[in-house]
Amino acid sequence: MLPDGPKVRSLRTRRGWTQLDLATASDTTARTVQRVEKSQHVSIDSLRAIASALELDVAQLQPIDSPPIEQLGPKLDHTAPGMAELLEERRLLDVKIDVLCEYWANRAPGWRAYEGDRRNIEKWMHDFGEPTVVRAMDTCGGNTFSSGPMVRQFRSPRDVGSL
Repeated sequence: MLPDGPKVRSLRTRRGWTQLDLATASDTTARTVQRVEKSQHVSIDSLRAIASALELDVAQLQPIDSPPIEQLGPKLDHTAPGMAELLEERRLLDVKIDVLCEYWANRAPGWRAYEGDRRNIEKWMHDFGEPTVVRAMDTCGGNTFSSGPMVRQFRSPRDVGSL
C-alpha cells in the first residue's frame, strides 16, 4: 500500500516526534516509518499501526487518488462454509479486546491502546486466558503498563510475579 508520506512526516513533526518515536508508538520499526515517509510500499498492517499511533483512520494516510482499502484485496466469500462463524468469532474477540483496553484505560488514566498493545492483549488472552490477563492488570496497577515511546516493563501476565 502506498501511503501519503509528506502527510505522515508533517503529522509526526507537529507532535515533536522523531521517526524512532513514531516507530515505538506504532510498534513498527524506524525503517518502516522511513518507507512510509518516502511514500514507498508498506503493508496495510504497518500503515494501520502508524495511523493508530497518530490517532487517525488509515484512510487518512492514503493519497487522495488511492483506491479505498476495501478495493485492495480479494473479496471474502461470506458464503463459504464456516466463514460466518469465523467472522463472528473475530468480531467477538475484537469486542473483548476493546473492553479490556477500556478497563485498563480506566485504571491507568492517560493510557491509550496502540495497535501493538491490542495485539499483545490478544496474544495474552490466547496464551493465558482472559481471567489471568485481568488479574495481571489488577495486580500491576496503573504504574507499570505503559504505551508509546516509554519503556515497557510489562511484557506478559507472567511478568506480574516479578513486580
